[in-house]
Amino acid sequence: MGYYKKLSTGDFSGARPKKTNIGTGGPIDITIHYDLEKLFRDFEQLGQYKRRQKPGLRKIHKKVGSSGARAMRKVIVDYPREINVRRTGKYGGKAGSPIDVASGTLRNSIGVIDPGNGTNMWLGPRSSAVGGARAGSKRDGWFAHIVDAGEQYFGPGQNKNFFNRGLAKGEKNMTAMLRREHAKLLNKVTS
Repeated sequence: MGYYKKLSTGDFSGARPKKTNIGTGGPIDITIHYDLEKLFRDFEQLGQYKRRQKPGLRKIHKKVGSSGARAMRKVIVDYPREINVRRTGKYGGKAGSPIDVASGTLRNSIGVIDPGNGTNMWLGPRSSAVGGARAGSKRDGWFAHIVDAGEQYFGPGQNKNFFNRGLAKGEKNMTAMLRREHAKLLNKVTS
């Protein structure tokens, strides 16, 4: 049976026709149909990618977040001594029990936070409100927003805008790592 007759009758038995150079007026290679079918299967797999690869994606995002946390910790300069917070309500603030913040608490509070909604991971200071740090522990960064805004009682300090500076420092590495790790996982899924 001739090649053109094979095309017109729909006989795609898998026999590969002889390749010819495109643009010479010769027949087109029939393998394009096989490649399209594989492409459609790959797209179908990619549609299920996030649902099927959830544990792998969470692992990747946690790894990338840890890289960003390391960069953010390097930007923070520890205060040389313990800070004693006495909440009397005298200056219009909230009255409450005294809190002693140990040196290095802000740096120790920086980490990856799992919000528990799919494959997302957050990066930043953990506190008793967000991220599971115990209140009053040496990783409870409940005061991070005050330090980042530079609104401390004793002046703006060296750590003003630490979040954006740390993120800028680690962003390039985080983006490259995210692309590399996703490419590895995609190649594993589609091959």
